[in-house]
Amino acid sequence: MKTRTLDLSEAPAEPLRELLAGETVAASKLAPNLESEALKKSLRDIYRRALENLEEKGLSTLFLSFGMATWPALDGGRPPEAPALLLPVSITKKEGSDSYYLAAAGPFQINLVLLHVLQEQFRVSLQPDELLAKYFGDTDAGTVADIGGLCKEIQREMSETIGFEIGLRVILGNFAFQKMAMVKDLQERAAELASHDLIAAIAGDSDAKSLVNAEQMDPDPKEFDRVRPDNEFLVLDADSSQQCAISAVLAGQSRAIHGPPGTGKSQTITNLIATLAAAGRRILFVAEKKAALDVVKRRLEEVGLGHLAIVLHGADLTPKKVMQQVAQTLEVVRHSVPADCQDVHSQLVDRRDRLNAHAERMHSLREPTRKSVYDMQGAVLRLSRSVKTSTCWQGENLSKLRPPVDRQVSDLLTEAGGLGSLFLRTDSSPWTGAVLPDGAAVQQALELVRQMDSETLPTFFQSVEELLAQTGLLITLRCLRTHVNLCRLTMRRTSSNQPLDPTARFLAERLTR
Repeated sequence: MKTRTLDLSEAPAEPLRELLAGETVAASKLAPNLESEALKKSLRDIYRRALENLEEKGLSTLFLSFGMATWPALDGGRPPEAPALLLPVSITKKEGSDSYYLAAAGPFQINLVLLHVLQEQFRVSLQPDELLAKYFGDTDAGTVADIGGLCKEIQREMSETIGFEIGLRVILGNFAFQKMAMVKDLQERAAELASHDLIAAIAGDSDAKSLVNAEQMDPDPKEFDRVRPDNEFLVLDADSSQQCAISAVLAGQSRAIHGPPGTGKSQTITNLIATLAAAGRRILFVAEKKAALDVVKRRLEEVGLGHLAIVLHGADLTPKKVMQQVAQTLEVVRHSVPADCQDVHSQLVDRRDRLNAHAERMHSLREPTRKSVYDMQGAVLRLSRSVKTSTCWQGENLSKLRPPVDRQVSDLLTEAGGLGSLFLRTDSSPWTGAVLPDGAAVQQALELVRQMDSETLPTFFQSVEELLAQTGLLITLRCLRTHVNLCRLTMRRTSSNQPLDPTARFLAERLTR
């Protein structure tokens, strides 16, 4: 599939030969007939697309194609086109100018997509390795290349197909055919893929979905704190959800991890790679974009485990580069020494046990409330900022606050809320500060007040009145009557908790002395 191409079929023979020989050639020499601005725009678009594919997906998609095959469309529409031969190239831009330069970046390749179409649609099987060996020898780009001979052979193989032609065109553009690897896997492993429960579930098979879901079991996060440190190989921080995913994979289960950027997916993958490697397992980590691979690779390098990964992404990868990575890994392993982790592990177990014990204490139910400290703290935090108290119940007093006593205390406190001045001894009533230790004392005091008001004082008043009548002290009698009435008023209002005027309060205080 091609996007934004530049036709170089009219390129002069000499600069094209120099390019095939491995030399760097100015783009303007290959397309002298194009207007300058048009050439620059085409090259700029091709260069940007190639750079985007390389940086985001790790794919080298920039090629110079030779020979364009075309054949009638099966549906009668526009005839398809496909390049026959591809030469990887690179584009460089001279700093401070708009000049572009091309250079070969690898050996010739036969278009695998074209060969696939010839095989599937026309039943013509061509072997790319044999064709390259025959027409290009064992060399890299172009010293003994016979491009015309290869195109003519493909034309001969397709001679029975009416309308099939290969024109000797030269096109510069981005050609992406990386999905051919998937097509090859489907062709060679179709039976195995179809019999795999996970693949069948992804394809929509309901029985396979049920079977896969039945195998999924979520580990208990509490069990992670019981794992011995020498059996745990997490190299980065991980919360319980991430540890659950890692534990499930170790148990042979499949997991799909979803989350927006920054939620720890690459962190979990790094921990999983380290854990599986420690268990002697082999890991294949694939991603559509190169950036995802780079993040995990960088995380492994930051913790000193970069040698665990061999980078296999990119069109510029060669067997030599792979073997260099293997050699570097073997060198690191050869010179590594066993790590003494006993002290660190002992400290970890101690800290972990103490933290778990603290969490257990925080969430265990306490008497007499049958609530945890965590719940009680939450209840306190939900109170208004204006709520304050200096009262503290503890020990034996606190243990008495069990149901239903706690509810009774709550009700009594609610009732006492309206008599706060009496409890705080700030009330103006003469009863304030009276020593009444229990309910019986209160009843006795009220009875004495009632008896004095209804019996003692009336009898006393009658006796004094008779005495005064005999002696003729009428003025004294009137004063005494006033005193007695005031005393009665004081006792009645005091017993009913009614306020007294200043004069009555003064007289009441004098009489009670």
